[in-house]
Amino acid sequence: MERLIELIEIDFIKSNPAIVLSGRSHYFDDVIYRICKPAAKAGDLEKQIIRFLELSGHQAAKADVKGTYVEGKRDNNTGVITKGRYIKTGATKGAADVQATLFGLSVKWEVKFSMSDRQRPAQKDYQNAVERAGGFYFIVRTFEQFIEQYDRLMENPKVVLLKEFS
Repeated sequence: MERLIELIEIDFIKSNPAIVLSGRSHYFDDVIYRICKPAAKAGDLEKQIIRFLELSGHQAAKADVKGTYVEGKRDNNTGVITKGRYIKTGATKGAADVQATLFGLSVKWEVKFSMSDRQRPAQKDYQNAVERAGGFYFIVRTFEQFIEQYDRLMENPKVVLLKEFS
C-alpha cells in the first residue's frame, strides 16, 4: 500500500499545488484514506488496482459484465411488483474484473476477494483465450498480492522489451 500512497502523493502535489503550499495537509489525508483504506469488498480492491495502474502510467478500467439492472414494475390491477432483472451487456462472458494495457500488452486481473470465491468455467475459458493470445491473466485477493504480481510482470522479458520501445 505504501507504493500506492507514494503515487497518490505525487499526483496530489502535481494536481493541487495551492493546497500543498497552503499547508492544508488534511485534504491529502482525506484522499489517502478514501483510496487506501482496507478493502471491504472486491470493488474496493478493484478501485485500488486501477488507481495504482493509472498513476503508474498505464491504462486500466473495470470490466462491467453484469449488465444494467431494470427495476421491477407494479401491476396497477393486482398491486404485484414484478422481479427486477439484468439486461445483458455486449461484454464477453467471463471477462476479468480489471482490464489493463501496459506498454501495449494486454493484462487482466480477476479479483477473488473472499477465500471461497472461485473462478467460474467461463472465467477459465477467458483466461485461456487471453494467455493463448499472448496476454497476461492474474487472479488476485489482496492489494499486496497484486503488487507482487505487478513487480514480477515488470521483470518479465516480454514486458521489459516492450517498455524499452515505448
